[in-house]
Amino acid sequence: MVIQTKNSTKACQMGKDFLMTCFARKASERWSVEMLLSHLFLMVLKPTVYGKYNLL
Repeated sequence: MVIQTKNSTKACQMGKDFLMTCFARKASERWSVEMLLSHLFLMVLKPTVYGKYNLL
């Protein structure tokens, strides 16, 4: 999968935040699957006509 970004710094920050919520050491701080699927990082990925993803 190729990710094209308009603002790679913002994408990088959102990606880091997403990963931090996935891999939090304390189970109480870790997000559930439902919460992760609603994370902004995943919500802004939209498939294009060519099958690539653009970060809006």
